[in-house]
Amino acid sequence: MAGPYVAAGFVCRRCRSGKPAYDRAAGVARYRSPIRELALSLKFAGDRPLALAMAAAMARRVRALGLPRADAVAPVPLHRSRLRARGYNQAAWLSMALARQLGYHHAAGGLERAVATDPQAGKSGDRRRLLPAGIFAADPRAWRGKNVLLVDDVMTTGATVHSCARTLRNAGAARVDVIVFAR
Repeated sequence: MAGPYVAAGFVCRRCRSGKPAYDRAAGVARYRSPIRELALSLKFAGDRPLALAMAAAMARRVRALGLPRADAVAPVPLHRSRLRARGYNQAAWLSMALARQLGYHHAAGGLERAVATDPQAGKSGDRRRLLPAGIFAADPRAWRGKNVLLVDDVMTTGATVHSCARTLRNAGAARVDVIVFAR
């Protein structure tokens, strides 16, 4: 089966019924207290030291899963307007720390959010899955034939990582695995 979200042997219903663009997705913890508060502190309070601890847990999870070695670790990108407003991309902090801990190459560019979208927080699952095609763009020269480890802080429905993975696949990526801190 391609693309399962795996949590302690559990494969979610959506992943069993559909085929996401990524090969495998995994999270470290469930998105509930106190994990929820950690993720929110990273995302909205800019608690960068927290990213190091979160990335260490993500690295342990990647190793435990035995995922194939990634040629590049890439964050889910923010649109430049949201990056300017927030001042940082928490997924980039996580991916940099994770790449360093795993000894993998960090891909700082080559994948971008080309279209600004409304924040996904607070939307229903059905609304989250309505992400339009083409909101991400990728440079094929950066991804052709590569195994990519895509990083984000939280995965709710998987729509964002699916869209990123589809873009990376269209740019020639051979494999896309996803690791998130919370699911």
